[in-house]
Amino acid sequence: MLDNFLYNKKELKIIENKEIKKYINKKSTYLWIKATNIANEEMDFLKEIFNFHPTTIEDILSKHTRIKYEEFDEYTLIVFKGIKEIKGNYAKTYNLSFITNSNIIAFFKPMHLLLKNPKYTS
Repeated sequence: MLDNFLYNKKELKIIENKEIKKYINKKSTYLWIKATNIANEEMDFLKEIFNFHPTTIEDILSKHTRIKYEEFDEYTLIVFKGIKEIKGNYAKTYNLSFITNSNIIAFFKPMHLLLKNPKYTS
């Protein structure tokens, strides 16, 4: 599921997936895309919007991706760890992934736990 939020100087509103493309390069317009329990069609849609490099998909979906900051021509990928559980001296972690450019930020919850279809599994 994608939850899309649009902000400009006049308003903050929820928008549909099909509306994202018209706001991608508009100055003074900012988009927040939250991807959870994402379907294959939605991942394909995001790949098209961001022109994802193939390793970006792998990094988002893999639970083994290390913390990273990687710049591409059209976006930046940031992956870091969240703490899921602490037991004694051991911390169980999960990945949080962000993709951003000048006016968009997309947030991906731990995809290896949420995928509906194994098409994108690593």
